[in-house]
Amino acid sequence: MSYPVSINVNGRLCVVVGGGTVALRKVQGLLSCGARVKVISPAVVKPLGEAAEAGKILWEKKLFEETDLSGASLAFAATADLGVNQAVREAAAKEKILVNMATEPDGGDFSLPALYRNGEVSVAVSTGGAAPAYAARLRDIIAVNMPKSLGKTAMFLRKLRSVTDPATPAETWRKFMVSGTVDDLSKIDVQVLQTRLDEFFGPGTWEKMNGGSVKAP
Repeated sequence: MSYPVSINVNGRLCVVVGGGTVALRKVQGLLSCGARVKVISPAVVKPLGEAAEAGKILWEKKLFEETDLSGASLAFAATADLGVNQAVREAAAKEKILVNMATEPDGGDFSLPALYRNGEVSVAVSTGGAAPAYAARLRDIIAVNMPKSLGKTAMFLRKLRSVTDPATPAETWRKFMVSGTVDDLSKIDVQVLQTRLDEFFGPGTWEKMNGGSVKAP
């Protein structure tokens, strides 16, 4: 059984061994999270080559060596060569670096969930590596049924937290969430929202968030 966790890779070096479409997906995901990415492969697909030319990634055009993982926070074995992937796994274990095995999910330290992002909101679905395609299917079903305002709602709640008393009981936040007030901000009446905020977090909450003026969330 795996333990679900989100890892902050912003500014950290992540090494992807492989240059095909699987490696490309890993690289794209890492770049979207602000990671520094190094790709190890004699050849790469065109988008990876273009990313290297643009300075977005470092591409070392060569076969994998144990020293390629030096300084890395995470490693990704994403080649079609099982021998190379095994070498990456062994090198990562030696350096105490967590490794993802793209072609053998159970053989690595972590697997990647099927991910849906909307602004600052991320919804991840995992089958523990048992059936990645099924995880992707579930992710798509969830995404279709999610409000399109998820990212906007997260930003709104971040602002709300910044103006509320840090000592506000967790139970108050729980009741506010289950009240349905922010289930879909695109559909709620502004006056209703203002009333709910004052009711849960005290008079003047709305004004604190909006500098005294009435604005839509």
